Amino acid sequence: RIEGNMEAEETAIGRRPIAGDLDLSGIDLTDDQLTELFAVDPQTWLAEADLTEEYFEKFGDRLPVEMTNQLDALRERLQAE
Repeated sequence: RIEGNMEAEETAIGRRPIAGDLDLSGIDLTDDQLTELFAVDPQTWLAEADLTEEYFEKFGDRLPVEMTNQLDALRERLQAE
């Protein structure tokens, strides 16, 4: 993917590799385990976003507004799933 040779799947949290494109040589994973590793649970991520917002509050007006904007955009993508 770094060199632009592989595809990626868009998710609410960003791009993830397509399972068939991964070189898993030497790694003993079942298809079910791989699916679980790459699963995106919106509720879990939304809960994490709440914790991140609490952390951001510690910085007050010193926090760059773009960080809050990115967190808001993440929440919107997660809620759309």
